[in-house]
Amino acid sequence: MNKSIMLALLLCGQATAASLVDAEDGMLDMSRHLQDNPLGFLPVPVVITEPAVGYGGGLFGLFLHGKGKQVDGQFIPPAMTALGGGGTENGTWFVGGGHRRTWQDDHIRYLIAGGYADINLDIYSGDVAGFSRNNAINTETQGYGGTQKLLFRMGDSPVFLGASLFWAKMDISAKNNPVIDRVWQRVLGDNSTTSALGLAWADETLLPVKHARKVYPVVSHLSPPESLRPCCAFGYDLHVRAVGVPIPVYQIGNVLSLDTLGSHRYNDSALGAVKNIVGLSEEKNGLIYTHRGGFIDIAHVRDTADNTFYLFSRLLPELGRGWRLFYSEELGVRRVQLRAFTPPSAMPQRYSLAAWLAGHLAFQLAQWHEIAQWYGFQSVPGFSEEISAFSPEDLYSNLLGARLAIDVILQGKADSIERYNAAMDEALRHALLQLGVTTVTETERKFRELDGDWWNSKRRVPDKFLVLKRNYNLEHNRLPTPVAYEKTAPYMLTMPAVVAGYQLSHLGELQIYPGADMQSLPVPKAFYGPSQFQRLADRAQEADKTQLERFQK
Repeated sequence: MNKSIMLALLLCGQATAASLVDAEDGMLDMSRHLQDNPLGFLPVPVVITEPAVGYGGGLFGLFLHGKGKQVDGQFIPPAMTALGGGGTENGTWFVGGGHRRTWQDDHIRYLIAGGYADINLDIYSGDVAGFSRNNAINTETQGYGGTQKLLFRMGDSPVFLGASLFWAKMDISAKNNPVIDRVWQRVLGDNSTTSALGLAWADETLLPVKHARKVYPVVSHLSPPESLRPCCAFGYDLHVRAVGVPIPVYQIGNVLSLDTLGSHRYNDSALGAVKNIVGLSEEKNGLIYTHRGGFIDIAHVRDTADNTFYLFSRLLPELGRGWRLFYSEELGVRRVQLRAFTPPSAMPQRYSLAAWLAGHLAFQLAQWHEIAQWYGFQSVPGFSEEISAFSPEDLYSNLLGARLAIDVILQGKADSIERYNAAMDEALRHALLQLGVTTVTETERKFRELDGDWWNSKRRVPDKFLVLKRNYNLEHNRLPTPVAYEKTAPYMLTMPAVVAGYQLSHLGELQIYPGADMQSLPVPKAFYGPSQFQRLADRAQEADKTQLERFQK
């Protein structure tokens, strides 16, 4: 029996140790341990190397009261308590703690924290009486204090408003220098009490408008993105028809989850496109349903992000110069026209302006792609792409890709393709979590709910009216196409019109010149510009409405 008990203890110890080690890199990782235990504990060591107080250390313990929960796709962390203290070799010591919790599914947040400290600090100066000849003033600060914060969510928005309270009592003395000590007592008193009551707010907006704080290195000689990723008609488990003949058995799954995204790969080669088609790419593309962003087409996110990254690498060195950049034809010749202007004198402002202008132009490329698909563009000759034109999730996904790439650039992660890829992985996962990403099962259930309204599961790819719902709005500030039965407040994505005092539309634009084969697209007098894009989309909407009415009779 003793041997059995010892063996059981040994196995338990091995299992516990295994749960603290990451299976991929073999490094210490307590996330699984915290996730699997109803009362998690995370020790947080503190190392102090400040010469003014001497070497020292301490330990804080973070206690998690539960595992947290998912509400409408949003993770709500459990209540947390932290307690600990520490000290240094010169006699300084401190203790403290705090507690944070939420109520009503994270609509109310409360934080309380407090502590006591006894700090011995030697102050040196060569120009004040009593400080000369490298003599130190030995100060001792004893005090305690605390803070509280109570926040209320404004409806279902990411904005919180509330109040905060701070209070502290301090006693400061210079015991080895009576003169300085008396001066301090006259000026500060024997002790001082500080308190404050004020308004508090928090904004958890997914993608706030940001600017670079400094200039970062940028990759040079970046190849342009090679075509677009092959994805995705709206729906799931789609059947296919080729050359008018239904293909039995073969289906397009189309649905992804947070765990099956794979790794982002900048699409700078035809090989990447081929690997995507045959399923050998490290990245995966498909559709994911989110509570706050509706359906997200991951291929559209990645494509516009890559275009933003590429355009930024070309724009930054030439910012302010009048020049043009050509893309391959999509019914017409795509030309990005940059206008001459005087750029900001501050380099961080130039860096930020180039990033936002790149995203602005990349989104125009996405707008034109929707138009081109409807008017007859075919990536593969003979295979119509009308089924994908103005699909309800497309442009919201494109705008998300532009905004994610801009954030990556402003964080200084555009210095290499490898850094960009890794940063996009992190940014995409974070954005999907904030948007309330769902599981494969939930996404498929949402597709079934919309069958017959947004899509027709009885039809086959590439039948145009397999997709019944489309969004012809080309606006730069976008809400997701509203989904029936979704109760969570949607998230609006924005693309600012003005950055650093410059109107982005005045600095550059996408222009479409007559091409070799414009299909059903009317030939423009000179070129199509962004101001004409919505008119082309509206014309498509009217034609689809008429055609669909005839089709459904």
